[in-house]
Amino acid sequence: MKKIFLCEDIDQDAYKMLNDNFIIIRDKSKLNECHGIFTRNLKIDKSFIDQCNNLEVIGLHGSGIDDVDINYLKEKGIHFFNTPNKNSLSVAELIVNFVLTLSRKTYLIDRDFKENKITKVAPIEYLGNEISYKTFGIIGAGNIAIQAGKILKNG
Repeated sequence: MKKIFLCEDIDQDAYKMLNDNFIIIRDKSKLNECHGIFTRNLKIDKSFIDQCNNLEVIGLHGSGIDDVDINYLKEKGIHFFNTPNKNSLSVAELIVNFVLTLSRKTYLIDRDFKENKITKVAPIEYLGNEISYKTFGIIGAGNIAIQAGKILKNG
């Protein structure tokens, strides 16, 4: 059975599918045994690739390929695929969550509640800002930023 290197947690159903069909390696010192790598954010450069004697394929969960030496993979005959836009809505929603968390200061309330530091109802230090009817500036206009902007504009 072929071996794949998996260094990050993934969806449970996806993990089960991989585990049913491959031997999953989590130890980076065993890269040379692996036929495939599935990752979100490993730097896949020449020195990394040269550690992987049996490597046949790399799967990148996401779209960014800045840290992947595509030309060297081609030169070595190693297949590469990524999953652009597969989870972009989830990431856009996470951005909106961060906007709400920071603007409404819920991270402070959560921390202080867990530490029993809240002593009165609606203390002024937790007064956040509403985001309705605000103008947002988004730096970067990639697919995820555009989706986050649409959620912020339309709900």
